[in-house]
This record gives sequence, C-alpha cells and structure tokens, in this order.
Amino acid sequence: MKIIERLKQEDFFHKNIPYEKLILLIKETRFKKPKALYLLEMKPKFPKVLKILSSQRTSQEKRKEIIKEIKGIGHKAASHFLRKMGIEDLAIIDVHIRKYLKSKNGDYLKLEEKMKKKAKSHGYSVALLDAYLWKNYSGINWEDFKY
Repeated sequence: MKIIERLKQEDFFHKNIPYEKLILLIKETRFKKPKALYLLEMKPKFPKVLKILSSQRTSQEKRKEIIKEIKGIGHKAASHFLRKMGIEDLAIIDVHIRKYLKSKNGDYLKLEEKMKKKAKSHGYSVALLDAYLWKNYSGINWEDFKY
C-alpha cells in the first residue's frame, strides 16, 4: 500500500515518470527493475484493464484477459488481484494450497478446480478456505489475521 500511495502522490498515471525514478518509487518491492518495466508497459493498457474489471465477464474470463493484457502477471497474481477486487471464486494456488492438496506440481487450473471442489464440500467459498489455510500454515495469531 505504501508503494501504491507513493505512485498516486507522483500521479503515475498522468505524468511521465522515468524508469530510474520509478525504480526508486518501488524500491521496497522484490524484482523492482523488471516490475518498473512492467508498470511502464502496463500504463497505457490500464483503461482497458478497468473496462475488463467493470465488465459482465466471468471471473475466469476477467483473469484470462488480465493475464493477456499485463506482462508479468500469471494466474496466481491475476487471481490475487481479482480477490482484492472482491472476487471470491478464484483460488490463489500457493505453497499452502499445494500442501493442503498434497501436490507439489500440477496445472494451475486443475489445482484450482480441485480446491473449488474441496471448498464446496466444506460449504465454504474458495476464498474463505484459502484464507483459513493461509492462516493455518502461516502460524499467524487470530488477532493479527485479516481476511
């Protein structure tokens, strides 16, 4: 959030910020140099991404379009982004989900379907089961847990 606020303060979407300055603005993030390039490449595509988000497409269709439009974003990052937008029917296949599904490898979409079936069998949304599993495997205290 600190980086997003910094980008807002610099008016990233309306001003031309040079690559070197952008690296400084996102300095706390991992892989800041390629991410700075991705941000610059994504900037002109942002209006299209906003249209995708506000469209009547399914969450899977939105994810597919976001992956297509934004370089550097795959299924996991796109699912995470959409989760932050309130979409709860996509799984974020991470280490904790792979442990739960007892799968070190595997196709993302197949693992997601498996996770959806598990969630449904417990009467949960995939987002709620994911959050619970993350909390369980991370060892975070309930007081500090934010869903």
